[in-house]
Amino acid sequence: MIGNYDHMSFTSDIWTDTSSGASLLSLTCHGISDKFERSSIVLKCETFDDRHTGDIIAEKFKTMPAEWNISTEKVHCIVRDEGSNMKRGMRLVLLDDLDCTVHKMQIAIRHGFQSQENIKDVKEKCKKISTHFNHSTIAQKQLEKIQDRLNQPHLKVFQDCETRWNSTEYMFERFTKIKDALSLYTNDNKIESIFPEEWKVIECCLELLKPFEEATHEMSSSQALISSVIPIIQMLLKKLDDYLAKPTETDPIQLAASILKTQFSAKFSSLEDSNLFAIATYLDPRYKHKFFKPVTEEKIKDAILKIVNDPVSTGSPESSPSWETSKRRRLEDALDPEPGTSGMGNKSGFKSDLAMMLDSSSEDEGEGEPDDSSPDIFLRKELVMYRNKKRLDLDENPLNWWKVN
Repeated sequence: MIGNYDHMSFTSDIWTDTSSGASLLSLTCHGISDKFERSSIVLKCETFDDRHTGDIIAEKFKTMPAEWNISTEKVHCIVRDEGSNMKRGMRLVLLDDLDCTVHKMQIAIRHGFQSQENIKDVKEKCKKISTHFNHSTIAQKQLEKIQDRLNQPHLKVFQDCETRWNSTEYMFERFTKIKDALSLYTNDNKIESIFPEEWKVIECCLELLKPFEEATHEMSSSQALISSVIPIIQMLLKKLDDYLAKPTETDPIQLAASILKTQFSAKFSSLEDSNLFAIATYLDPRYKHKFFKPVTEEKIKDAILKIVNDPVSTGSPESSPSWETSKRRRLEDALDPEPGTSGMGNKSGFKSDLAMMLDSSSEDEGEGEPDDSSPDIFLRKELVMYRNKKRLDLDENPLNWWKVN
């Protein structure tokens, strides 16, 4: 791993054996090889029979990496869920840790929707209808016959599950696809119908949830990077603002959207204050300074210089005698022109929205040369040149850029 850093995910209670009620504890290591290739390895997955207290979780964490001779000094940070027991466990082992962004996002969505009785009522009705079909083969066959008459594909209902991310969105989406067949089925069977005003709630929920589903998919992929968290969260906040700017007369879930915006703003208000998020975003050539105010950018650059100048605590390669020579060579290479832009290209949906945010801001302004009296003049010049180069397209791999530069 580069710089001897391992980034780990440590989670509990995410899988449960329904027949035994057993919980599983999982430890996964993420890193980058010396060839700038991503690596993700499940180091341990075991049943967790003890009480799920923070103290016991801390002890479990100490023993699991030790089996692989991984010392705490080699762990860059821990990504965990938002449970208070997980938070306490990581505090006890004295390691930098981060909330799982998607977990926080799903909690905010849940709170926003649970605040509105009309949404809760529609969800419960859809879940009852789903249960009716899932528990009856005869009902499923009847629905398929109706879909045949309508020349529609055989689509089953999808049931909402609180522990499955985006399942409410998937359930509502499936109901809209089988709307006509479902309406004909309810005419001849004793199950509740979905009324026009309830279909309106479903449609509005889908419109509101779609960007969040796409963001969840993006951040849950094997190629997800922490550098994308700040841009994605800012894009989602803008989508919420756009939604709330619409006329309210015909929208039955405007209040839910407003509460979701409040939840989101509160949960993610301090992202830029975390160097783990901010530095990663700034050093991603797809984003650079675009999501930061000038004062924040200066703080990020100062933090980067502090890391470079503190090789003992960071495992920096500066401790090597040849580091200065290779650093100057990289600086010279960085002067060469390189293709790449943040243009939208053929993007659609989620990435198109993010690309539009990047391009809608003011044109990239070149940063002037730093003060020659600065003790870190060489490094500051290197940061200026990095900042002034064109940003990569969103679909490009930033690790490939760093492999070359």
